[in-house]
Amino acid sequence: MRSYLSICTTFMGVLAAISFLPAGLAGMMFDAPGSGDNPATNLLAYSVLSFPLVCLAGITLAWQLYRQSFNVLAALVIWLPLVNVIAFVVGYTWLEVVYDGQFNG
Repeated sequence: MRSYLSICTTFMGVLAAISFLPAGLAGMMFDAPGSGDNPATNLLAYSVLSFPLVCLAGITLAWQLYRQSFNVLAALVIWLPLVNVIAFVVGYTWLEVVYDGQFNG
């Protein structure tokens, strides 16, 4: 279990480090007039913006649960950033299908 968490921690840590640049640029999605009122743009931007934080929170929480002998729960919590990935896919699909890929709707 410890080696599984170590490998997943390394993977999520690398993803968190890589995702700081897209998270920093997520505000650019709101440059078009009226894009702040588009719920698909909001979902997409906030899923990108919060991804590095959720990665770090998942790592921290998983190791805390592992220390308290909740091994199965720790193995699941380490994959918490998948919620952001699913939200991103839903937001992107919503933006493409309903708003024809326009951030301002």
